[in-house]
Amino acid sequence: MKPITIFSTLTIILSLSLFSMSSCTKKDSAEVDPGANPERIAYLQSLYDEFAPIKVDANISHLTERERLMLAKLAEAGKILDNLF
Repeated sequence: MKPITIFSTLTIILSLSLFSMSSCTKKDSAEVDPGANPERIAYLQSLYDEFAPIKVDANISHLTERERLMLAKLAEAGKILDNLF
């Protein structure tokens, strides 16, 4: 039995991400309720403000050049998914 490599693991993750992305639709701004409760909006904004972007570091010196390129592509795909959701 062949062990799962980082390449195959990342390929599976990317495939699942693309599958989940294809099953979602983006709401149009016309679908937003203009009479939404301002208190609810303020509460949701306070929850949103609790989160901050972080930088994730990892030692990738043991990876091949091809695996490093794949990680860069996955990061690029992640940024695209952030914009979609």
